[in-house]
Amino acid sequence: MSNLVKKTLDNIKQRRYNALHNISNCIPCPLPRLAKEWAGLEKKKYIIVAGSDKSSKTQFSSFLFVYNSLHYAMKHSNTKVDILYFNLEEDAEDILNRYRLYLLKIKYGILSNNDELLSTGTILPETICNTIESSPFNEYLEYFDQHVTFSNINTVPEMLNKMIEWNNQFGTYGENGKFKLNFDNHYRIILTDHIGLIDAMQGETLFNTLKTFSHKCIHMRDAYNLTICNIQQCSANSEGLEAIKMSRLLPSKYTLAEYRNSIADVNTMFGIFNPSKVNLDTFNGYLIYDNINKEDVLGDNARFVNIMANRGGRLGAILSLYTDGSNAYFEELPSLREKKKLEEFYEKLRNKRNLEMMKTEEKEQSLITSQNSNQPIKVIKSFFANIISIKKAKKKYELYWDLESLPDKLHIGYNYLIPILSDKENVCDKCWFHNECNRSDIPCAPRVYWTLEEPQPQNNTQETNKIEIKNQEEEKEKTIGFKFKNIFKKDKK
Repeated sequence: MSNLVKKTLDNIKQRRYNALHNISNCIPCPLPRLAKEWAGLEKKKYIIVAGSDKSSKTQFSSFLFVYNSLHYAMKHSNTKVDILYFNLEEDAEDILNRYRLYLLKIKYGILSNNDELLSTGTILPETICNTIESSPFNEYLEYFDQHVTFSNINTVPEMLNKMIEWNNQFGTYGENGKFKLNFDNHYRIILTDHIGLIDAMQGETLFNTLKTFSHKCIHMRDAYNLTICNIQQCSANSEGLEAIKMSRLLPSKYTLAEYRNSIADVNTMFGIFNPSKVNLDTFNGYLIYDNINKEDVLGDNARFVNIMANRGGRLGAILSLYTDGSNAYFEELPSLREKKKLEEFYEKLRNKRNLEMMKTEEKEQSLITSQNSNQPIKVIKSFFANIISIKKAKKKYELYWDLESLPDKLHIGYNYLIPILSDKENVCDKCWFHNECNRSDIPCAPRVYWTLEEPQPQNNTQETNKIEIKNQEEEKEKTIGFKFKNIFKKDKK
């Protein structure tokens, strides 16, 4: 029996033994319909995910190769996973925060986003903050930190040296020069995001550089039984008008950017497409936008994955997916044959969007009527935002409230405030916001200060104040708008 025959026979017997003893021969694919075409992540495989800009190729790769692999290893002590992540496009902190969002979704059913997590738009709720600080939550973060190595090296020679150096810690070289793992069932995954950001080698075009890199990936796969996962960009015209007319929007060999021949090098290549980017009403039988009611149905939450290359498997399969976007969560949409389930899914998504809109409105309203009197400025900012849209681009303008358009009263905590007109120039000392006034962030007008409302007789002092303001103020624009800073500062208190 030749060495080749014996080697392949031993491999078949070993994989059978693994299956009989509950040792998986791959990290199973988490998507049931896709699993029929691609069983999962195996050792000694070269995989590419291709897509145009903003198609969620990074999120899909994170979900399929990183999160699923780590979680599988956490549950199966007979499997070990380590990942070398060449993060050429994103900062490591952003990648870790996306994993936090993913954990919030799958472990706690909490849907959040990066702006909320970093308190950029709305302040991160205390409940979510407590959750991500909890011990059970941080067990996943610690495991991620221990088994994912980041590197932003972007030259081919240095990347290859880093791969070898990183891999060497997991085994030793025998007398025959072959590398042997310390732990047999150890998946070592190398992810590059994305290969178009690799620097061209000196004297070479980017095409030739990526050709060299791809061939080196094959060598690393075979020499060390590594799993190589690369992300590749598709060209901008892959979603152009001509592609729409020809109904050729799914990624293909001809849409790959920089180096098309990578499709011939890989074991498997996935393409991912976002139909909302090109304003499609429907795609592949699924409703993206309701043109009658003028509202999103699947909208930006739909992605379609096609199998562009698959050695040993079927080509051309298209998978329809739902995604939450920034948290890299994906699930399969109901099949077109399951019409009732699909309609229920559409309705569920509509209700979810309506509920999110209502919650946003309630949140804004709750800020106005907040019972926390220690945060008046936050309350007023929200109040302000409900009345006028402030565009940051208008930097040479400041907000201006004419006297007539001031509200009758403001509800702050347990207090009601009313505007009072004064003939004195310096009225700020009397104003309720004096200690925390940041000028343009509260409803302010010349010679007006805000004071606590006190019980009054039936003559309605509030209305009297408003009449007095109207009589004394000559400028009656009756609008809230913008004025030039140099004009506004003259009248501003």
